[in-house]
Amino acid sequence: GEQQLAVRLDGEPATLVLGRPRGGTREARVYSCADPSAPAADTTVPAR
Repeated sequence: GEQQLAVRLDGEPATLVLGRPRGGTREARVYSCADPSAPAADTTVPAR
């Protein structure tokens, strides 16, 4: 399933959410703790 990791975004607390691997990649979304309503950043990364 998805993985959640505590990270920092511009020095502030945030959460990195890694989606399920699909077709050799997975979606990575970063949510700011100040405004968790929508991702502050997102991208696709290779699945390992």
